[in-house]
Amino acid sequence: MSVLTLDDPLYPTALTALRPPPPNLYYEGDLSIFSKPSLSVIGSRKMSSYGSTALNRLLPPLIRAGMVIVSGLAYGVDAEAHRCALTHKGTGIAVIGSALDKVYPQPHLGLSRELVARGGLVLSEYPPGTPGFKAHFPARNRIIAALAPVLLIIEAADPSGTFSTARAALDLGRDVCVVPADITRDQSNGTMRLLKDGARPVSCAEDILALYQLKLPLVSLGPLRPALTGSP
Repeated sequence: MSVLTLDDPLYPTALTALRPPPPNLYYEGDLSIFSKPSLSVIGSRKMSSYGSTALNRLLPPLIRAGMVIVSGLAYGVDAEAHRCALTHKGTGIAVIGSALDKVYPQPHLGLSRELVARGGLVLSEYPPGTPGFKAHFPARNRIIAALAPVLLIIEAADPSGTFSTARAALDLGRDVCVVPADITRDQSNGTMRLLKDGARPVSCAEDILALYQLKLPLVSLGPLRPALTGSP
């Protein structure tokens, strides 16, 4: 376990947009991942089969093209997004609401270690020995919102913690996009409200990539487009 302070040159620039930014970041893994294109992915802890299908339709082309998946290691969408990254030979950043030596939820300790082993990063603002408390998760969510230029929401009940992440992302000028809802499921009530409030609907990887054309240098988009289009 190592620690980054706010004045460290390796501290992620994206987090300096937070007011205030975390003064300390405890981490395990490769900090060079901060320089790669990234997408934050969140959603319901009780992910439906519809949500799983949507996630596994949208993310693989982006992961294979080099997109880093940022999420929170929680049950449901978070863990599925991290596993999807690993399945498709990518990796990600897991932001947790506990200390690194108290990974929460504990059953995902193995997943966190695999992310690190595959070139990813596990990140926390909490010092060693700090367990996961409910009050930590809105703070964790603001880091997830800040780390990537685009936030993808797969499913969300209403109310849910997803909304604190969406609000943080909007306050930071990030794009918030939402998978159109299956209106027969409770997990869709929140995503329907977000769409009514102006979140962008997405249905394919190309929809997500289009949001990056205004956010990332063209040099970063270069390796992504062929992987999506199949062009040489």
